[in-house]
Amino acid sequence: MSNTPHSPEGPIRVGHVEVDLTSGELRRAGLCTILPEQPLRILRLLLQRPGDLVTRDALRGELWSDDTFVDFEHGLNSAIKRLRDLLGDSAESPQYVETVPRRGYRLVAPVESSPAASASMESRETQPRGRSPRQRRRRLALAFVAAASLGAVAWQAAAWVQSHSAVGPASSNIVAVAVFANRTGDETLSELGRLASHRVIGAIGRVEAAAVLPETIPVGWQAPGSRGTRRERGRNAALVVEGAYYLRGDRLEFQPNVVDGLTGKLLYSAPPVSGARHQPDDALVHVAQLVAGAVAVHFDNAFGGLSLTSAPPVLDAYLEYQAGRELFERDYDRLLAHLQRAERLSPDFLLPRLTLAMAYDNLGDAERTHAQMASITANAARLTTAERLLVEYLSQSLARRPAEALRTLLDLETLAPDSWIVNYGIQMESLVANRPDVGIAAFDRLALDDRNLRFNGWRLNALARALHDTGFHRRELQAVRQARAYEPTNVVSAAGEVRALAALGRVREVDRIVNDSLAMAASPAGADVVMEQAARELLAHGHSQAARAVAGRAADWLRARPHAEAVRPQARLRLGRLLYLAERPAESILELERLVGESDALLEAVGNLGAISARLGRRERALEMSERLRTWPVREVFGQQMFWRACIAAELGDDATAVDLLRDALAQGHYFGLPIHQNPHFAPLRDFFPFLELSRPQK
Repeated sequence: MSNTPHSPEGPIRVGHVEVDLTSGELRRAGLCTILPEQPLRILRLLLQRPGDLVTRDALRGELWSDDTFVDFEHGLNSAIKRLRDLLGDSAESPQYVETVPRRGYRLVAPVESSPAASASMESRETQPRGRSPRQRRRRLALAFVAAASLGAVAWQAAAWVQSHSAVGPASSNIVAVAVFANRTGDETLSELGRLASHRVIGAIGRVEAAAVLPETIPVGWQAPGSRGTRRERGRNAALVVEGAYYLRGDRLEFQPNVVDGLTGKLLYSAPPVSGARHQPDDALVHVAQLVAGAVAVHFDNAFGGLSLTSAPPVLDAYLEYQAGRELFERDYDRLLAHLQRAERLSPDFLLPRLTLAMAYDNLGDAERTHAQMASITANAARLTTAERLLVEYLSQSLARRPAEALRTLLDLETLAPDSWIVNYGIQMESLVANRPDVGIAAFDRLALDDRNLRFNGWRLNALARALHDTGFHRRELQAVRQARAYEPTNVVSAAGEVRALAALGRVREVDRIVNDSLAMAASPAGADVVMEQAARELLAHGHSQAARAVAGRAADWLRARPHAEAVRPQARLRLGRLLYLAERPAESILELERLVGESDALLEAVGNLGAISARLGRRERALEMSERLRTWPVREVFGQQMFWRACIAAELGDDATAVDLLRDALAQGHYFGLPIHQNPHFAPLRDFFPFLELSRPQK
């Protein structure tokens, strides 16, 4: 093994995987995965000193600043575990990351970064240009694949076989594969049953959430409730794959099934796969892809057992979807590419199609969002109950009907109480529906799962928002600090922490988090978001001097950004808002007037200009902006026009009109909570009972 520190540029071969530290991509067994932030940082530090001890203190310094309050032991252990999972490693028999008890870790895998190493890996683990993964695999011989399958997955099942007794409950992620039954009447074709099973074992071995037994079980296995030996029971597996094959003229027909290992209940029956009698390889590849795709969806802990099996994907489609999901809210170009490939590989696979609709909506592309949802709902009749509820929920959410969306998700939760993604949806829709208590209760019903470190952060941040809306600021601070332990550089979590601290009156600590946000990355993009949240929350709780100071600092920071960044409309809009919060209204009006005067003016810029003009006594200009909002050409903006007209009316002293407009805005899907609580233009309404009644959280 080389002991030379490796440069972060270009691909590096580490054992049997390839890592690109620049893009964060890890390639293992032909699958490309995006490394989460903390595992990537750990791997980068280990690669700087291959074979040498890297202490826990050194890793702590890499992951968290000295004044960040986190559960360091839990956070580091979770990040190391996640890195090992992605590498296919284990703490008990490490091939990559070795634990040095109470001291730290060392990288024990051989490391290469030469062009020859990269070329060698490319030839072994990726397909040639212009050739699909399926075409590449077709060139492999049946016997070779059967043998390779055993080696690829043996380590996954070995620990389970050693640690489980002969009789007991089904292990949650163990899959057993039975030899396919020969129904052809031709004994010369008997070996095909074993080859088909080994093909399936090899494919399931690529599913990270599953642990497939490396050896087949016999034809005619029995569920544990029936009499039979341990072997006949499929070693207490959660799932058992079985199947049969037939002769239809000169063609073979394979029929694979996935059954519940505990009850023997049929969970999924794939459509028959046909292939030439003397060239069955293509059919076997497709059988393995279908079965492994169904197994992958079944064990996808994001959905916690939802029945999403009306059209399970081929495995490659699922892996594309999984890679895309990891990029949500991070890199939309790559996310869309992965999801669109998944859709092409399995056109009826629901999950990437729904995720695409959400991505288009996040990007503000209403046309593609509508087209995507229309294509999904056109075929809703063939969906399972869970799938129909999922589609119904997303349709309601995208149409900004939060009360309906929340009811649908609560119905869906009864089918999958262990689904973190359904749980997170309930949390978010409860915020939009102004029922934060529902979101808090939902969070408390489902424990965090360290298989989803990043998504734990999402759930904790949603919890913090709900706790903020209900005034439980101490628990809010605990939640958001736990979220930051999962993702210390996440701007959303940093903004949440300053909100909680400001609400608790801990102004000096707010300043510390602001400083952290400016120093947390080489490019502190998003620090302005943290500073604006600090200013707004400080002002909402009466700390006007501190709010003015941090807003002024943020405005000056924005003006000092590189020109290409500073001239973006959203950056200029934020600058106008911050100048107003810094009590520099003349500069704020000037910036907003320039922005509104452009042909691509933002609706929010018009609203801010109108409200600030009203506050400064410029009534005619304020009314002009209100009328412009009333006649805004794009109607589908979920109540934003009415929201900003309500702000203007409140500043002009027309309290009743302001509340009526705000009620209309909220009915069209505008957020409750922070947009109202932190908005200084609603200050004149703080003692107006209809406003208080409308804006307080509902039970």
